[in-house]
Amino acid sequence: MQHREKIITKDEQEIAISVFRPSQVISKVLIIGADVITSQETYENFARYIASQGCVVYTFDYRGVGQSLTNELKTYNASLNQWGFMDLDAVILHAKRHFPKHELDFMAHGTSGQLFGLSPASQYIDNAIFINTSLTCWRFWPWYAQFKISALKLIRPILSKIFGYFPGKRLGFNQNLPSGITLELYDWCSRPNGLFDFFPDSNFRKIQIPILVYSFTDDWFSPELAVKTLLTHYTQASISWMHLKPSDVSLKKVGHSGFFLEKNKNVFWTFIADWMSLSDSIKKAV
Repeated sequence: MQHREKIITKDEQEIAISVFRPSQVISKVLIIGADVITSQETYENFARYIASQGCVVYTFDYRGVGQSLTNELKTYNASLNQWGFMDLDAVILHAKRHFPKHELDFMAHGTSGQLFGLSPASQYIDNAIFINTSLTCWRFWPWYAQFKISALKLIRPILSKIFGYFPGKRLGFNQNLPSGITLELYDWCSRPNGLFDFFPDSNFRKIQIPILVYSFTDDWFSPELAVKTLLTHYTQASISWMHLKPSDVSLKKVGHSGFFLEKNKNVFWTFIADWMSLSDSIKKAV
């Protein structure tokens, strides 16, 4: 069963969430944090599958995108630090209030793996799963990825001036973005240490949970070195990381979001459901 609702952040912004409930007894709760280029619809089929395994699943849109876009996009003020400190924080606290006695897990896709470390409420998460999550920083990317980012950085201000926002859909991405989001994203990317040149990693270092990580060689957003560098800031977490070629799992392509395609359910989803059901001691040994 799925239903949609709105919650309010500390700075009084509306965030659209979807809640997927199992028909059987609830075993735990999973929150899915979207990547910057995707909305919560990307994760619906996966959320339904995990809910069928006995979990309550939350998906949501960060402010300024998807169903959380409450004003005209060209006039919408939003930033990545608001996504982490306010939006993700609000969703975690909302889930914790409604299910205080259940284990609370978090799945991060792409940028949400960085935002997770910024959120003060990450202290309430018992386990995490990262999918194609990396440090947004040019020096950890291969030359062809650096070239793509440089091209986007050059045209971003022009496009933002013309449209009043970043027209991601016209460039082949899944959604358009507020100008403030892409401006901050490129600021992170331009610095030698990414977001850590703007924010301390003290909260990242406090996280002491099992983290299961998947990344794929055919995702140019998540090169191996950038994934590895982000993970080094989660110093106290018990990390199990698989950096895979699509051929390692008998696929021709996975890319940035292929993990969440229903056709790949038997390749990835069943393992995730099994991993979530393990005890913490076994997870740390996997």
